[in-house]
Amino acid sequence: MAWQQILPVIFPIVIALVVLGAMFSLRYRITEAELQIRILGMPVRKIKLRDIAEIKKGKALLGENWAAPLPGREMVVITKKKGLVKNINITPPEADAFIAEAKAKIASLPPDAIEPGKFL
Repeated sequence: MAWQQILPVIFPIVIALVVLGAMFSLRYRITEAELQIRILGMPVRKIKLRDIAEIKKGKALLGENWAAPLPGREMVVITKKKGLVKNINITPPEADAFIAEAKAKIASLPPDAIEPGKFL
């Protein structure tokens, strides 16, 4: 059997395995300055903590969807202060603990002396 006959069968299987692997490797990390969405250990999306207006359980109909459809995980919606797309849906392993950690990090951010675009 020639590879030209096998390729149309194997290619969709490989693509499906890569997509499933990426979906199940979706992780969320909160640093001192940003929330990172990671796939296969690499950050693919960063949201500055200073730019988060609200974080709560729920689901936004319009917005970015970084949620893994895993059983037992609750959806969390992050609403940004600015930007064209303001809502981001994620599914951290423990939604309540994730929200509490994010809110604690946001509250611990030092206040800015000068707002962006303002001059002394």
